[in-house]
Amino acid sequence: MRTYALGVTTLALLCSGCSSTMDGADQSDPISESASAITGSGTATLTVTSTWNTGFCADVNVTNTDVNPSNSWIVYVTMYSSTYTSGWEGTYAQGHGTLTIRPSANNGAIAAGGTANPKPGFCANRPAGTTLPKVSMVSTNYCGMAYRDADGDGYGAGSQVYTCSASGYVTRGGDCCDTDPFAFPGQTEYIDVPNQCGSFDYSCDGVVIKQNNGPTGCYEAPLTCRLSADRSKCIASGWTGGCNAAFTSYNTAACGETWYISSKGCTKVGSGSSAFCTAWFTGGPGGTQQCN
Repeated sequence: MRTYALGVTTLALLCSGCSSTMDGADQSDPISESASAITGSGTATLTVTSTWNTGFCADVNVTNTDVNPSNSWIVYVTMYSSTYTSGWEGTYAQGHGTLTIRPSANNGAIAAGGTANPKPGFCANRPAGTTLPKVSMVSTNYCGMAYRDADGDGYGAGSQVYTCSASGYVTRGGDCCDTDPFAFPGQTEYIDVPNQCGSFDYSCDGVVIKQNNGPTGCYEAPLTCRLSADRSKCIASGWTGGCNAAFTSYNTAACGETWYISSKGCTKVGSGSSAFCTAWFTGGPGGTQQCN
């Protein structure tokens, strides 16, 4: 799952209140930990408020440390063997082992430096000794300056606009073709068809590079075969740049067009005074020219 942060505002969940007792739980194992794929200037913590042999309740403390206000947030918690039973000041849905928490109508907006108020929280059943729930991902919507990302590749085009929506907006600009998800700054893949904007500049650096640049110069040089002075081998004359004997070249082709591989050389026939040399050639299509 790709998460976009507007104004560097994605939240990460950290352990808090882990000293509360849970039957069968190793107290060195936090109820949640930092989501490694997430970076940002906001924080959220789970604080255990009550426990019993087969369950627990916890508050979700969401703090906005960014300079811009947020207008929404989502928290994803891997529940393992725990099962959500009830919650407050939020909307909760558990499926495939993940509890998704969204704000209520009262606490989605958080001022810069503020916390979600009223505070959300939930209760869950947890069999004794089983693994504690763990945060897997968090996403937030923040009001701030961002680029419109029409193709969903993580890079936007044009000028930044002020928005309160995380959907379709990103903080990275420079997309040269915002209708093609394969075209974005830093793209390294070579592709044999033009992007949706009609260009082969998939890396958005203003330069188009061919993957097969040939020719080498060997094939294009005239070839004359002659016997060596001792009549032991054939020498390809007409080119002295390391192309004697057999050599191969790859002729150039425009982006998206067929390039060809060509080989030629000399072969000795017979021996002694009857030996002579013949020239040979082979070649054919090598593939479609890919560019970036």
